[in-house]
Amino acid sequence: LLAGVAGAFAPVVVLLLVAVGVVLAAATVLAAGSVRTAGWMLAGSLVTGVLGIALNLPWSATWTWDTMTLAETAGPQDRGLLDVITFGLADDSLAVLAVALYLPLVAALVLASAWRLTWAIRAAMLTVVFGGLAVLVDRGTIGGRLPDIGIVLAPVALGLAIGAAAALAAFEVDVRGTGFGWRQPLGILAGVATVVGLVPGVVAAADGAWETPTRTLESTLRPQLPSAAQDGEYRVLYLGDPSDIPVPARTLRDGVAYAVVDDGPLDVRDRWLAPDTVLDDRLRDVVDALGRGQISRFGRFLAPLGVRYVVVVGAPPLGSDGTSDDEDIDDATSDPGTDDGGTDADADASRDVAATSLIAELERQLDLRIALSPPETVVFENAATIPLTAMLTGPTAEASSIERWRRLIAADLSDAEPLATDVAGPLGTGGWAIESRDGTLDSAGVVHLAVEEPDDWALRLGDDATTVEPRSGFGVTTAFDVDEAGLPYTLSYRGGSGRSTYLLALAALWLVTMLAASRIRSPLRRRARVSEDATLIDLGSDRDEVALDELLATESHGGWIDDVLGERADQAPKDEQRGGAV
Repeated sequence: LLAGVAGAFAPVVVLLLVAVGVVLAAATVLAAGSVRTAGWMLAGSLVTGVLGIALNLPWSATWTWDTMTLAETAGPQDRGLLDVITFGLADDSLAVLAVALYLPLVAALVLASAWRLTWAIRAAMLTVVFGGLAVLVDRGTIGGRLPDIGIVLAPVALGLAIGAAAALAAFEVDVRGTGFGWRQPLGILAGVATVVGLVPGVVAAADGAWETPTRTLESTLRPQLPSAAQDGEYRVLYLGDPSDIPVPARTLRDGVAYAVVDDGPLDVRDRWLAPDTVLDDRLRDVVDALGRGQISRFGRFLAPLGVRYVVVVGAPPLGSDGTSDDEDIDDATSDPGTDDGGTDADADASRDVAATSLIAELERQLDLRIALSPPETVVFENAATIPLTAMLTGPTAEASSIERWRRLIAADLSDAEPLATDVAGPLGTGGWAIESRDGTLDSAGVVHLAVEEPDDWALRLGDDATTVEPRSGFGVTTAFDVDEAGLPYTLSYRGGSGRSTYLLALAALWLVTMLAASRIRSPLRRRARVSEDATLIDLGSDRDEVALDELLATESHGGWIDDVLGERADQAPKDEQRGGAV
C-alpha cells in the first residue's frame, strides 16, 4: 500500500523500497543471521515493487528511468558533505547538531549483541550504502541520472532511526546490570545524542512551512498572463533548470528541461508527469533546432501545439533595454570552474550558462517578443500561436495538412480563431490534455485540437449528431474537416472500449491491498473462537500450560515473523534468564 501511494507521486520510491529490501537482506547475511529471514526480506521487497507498479497502472507502464528520476540539474548539486549528512539543514545554524544522530548507530554496533547487533548492522548498511550514494550524487562522481538527494537520503534516516532503537535496546539488555565500565557512559551518551540530533529537525519544522517561500513563480507570473477568454485557450512552455520549473519537467539537454502547462491555475494534477507523446517529440525537435541556431521562427513551429508563452526560468537580470546584456552572456558562458566562489558559485554559474544561452537564442527569433520579466524569469510571447481548440480557415486550414514541421516556415497561420464553446473555465487538465466541450461552429473549415491520438476524439455535428472522422493535423495534432457553418457540435473524448472494466479492476486491486494492509479479521471467525469452551485461566494454579499452548497454536504464523522481528535463533542466554520476549 505504501509503495502504491508513494509511487503515485514519486515513482522512483517503488524502486527505492526494493533497494532497501535488498540491502537489508544482504546485511542479514553479513551479520550471520538467518538465511530464511534474508529470503523473506528479499521476497517481500520484490512483491512490494510489483504491487507498487500494478497499483499505478496504466501510468506505470509509461515509466522510464528518465521520467522516474525527472530532469537533471545544470551540473552537480555540490551541496557539500555537511549539508548531505544533515539532510539539507546546513543553512540552519543548528544543523551541525544533526551529526549527533550518527553516534547512537556507532554505539549500537559496539554495545549490542544477539538480535540487537543484527539490527544495528542492518541500520549501518542502510546508512553507509545510501549515504555514500548521496555523497557521490552530490559531487557528480557517478555518471548518468540518479534520483534527487532528498530521496536517496530517506533510507539513511531509516537507518539512523533503527540504529538509535538498537542502541537503546542494547543499553537496556546488554549493558544494564553489568559491571561499571566504558559501556555505561557510551550508552548514556548515545541517548543524549539522539535527543540533541533531533533539535535541528524540530526547529526547522516548527512553523510547518519548511522554509517554503511566500511568493512563488506561479503566484507572480499567472496574474500577469491573459485569461483564456482573451484570444482563446493556450499553453505555457517552461524552459530552464528543472529545479526552477514549478512542475515536473523532462530533460532537453544537460541542465535544460521543459514542461508544458495549460492556461489555468496549477493544481495537484500538475504534479504528475504526463506520458511522453508525439507532441513531446515535436517539441524536442524544434527546441533542438533552436539550440543549433538552425531556425529563426521558433514561435511558428510551436503554433500547432498551442504554445503562446515561453518562460525561461533561472534567468539573470536583463539589460536596461530589456534584452540580455552581452557582458552577462560572456560572463555566464565562461568556464564556471574558474570561479573562486566555491561549489555553490559553480552550480549557479552552470545554471546561468543554460538560461542565458536560451534567452540569447529566443531573442533572435522573429516571431517572439519579450512580454514580461519577473525576477529571474523572462517571458516571451509567441505572435504566431494557434489556440488549443480552433477553427482554421483559408490558407491555415490548408497548412494543417503539412506533416513535416520545417515546411511550416512558409505557411500562413493567421486564419485561426478560437473555437466557439459553451463551456466556461480552463480548457486543459495539465500537459497536453483537453476537456470535452460543445457549442456552435461559426464557419466551415478545419476544427483543430492540439492533442494527439485523433482516433480517441469524436466530433458530432447537427441535431442528428453526424460523426466527423478525424485525421492528423500538422503531423502530430487532431483535425476534423467541416464543410458547413452554423452547425451545433459536440466534441468529446471516447477512449478505449475496455476503460470502464479496467478502472473497476484497478479499484478492486486497491481495495484488496488496503484490506490486506489493515489486517482486518472476519467477525465470524472471531466469534467462533470465543465460543469455544476452553479453560484459559485456572485460578487454582499458577498457569494452565495445556490451554495456553492450544491458544498459541491457533495464532501460529509459521515462525517467520519471529525470524524477522525477533531473530529467535540468535537469542543470548542472558535474554532467557531475564525472561525477555523477542
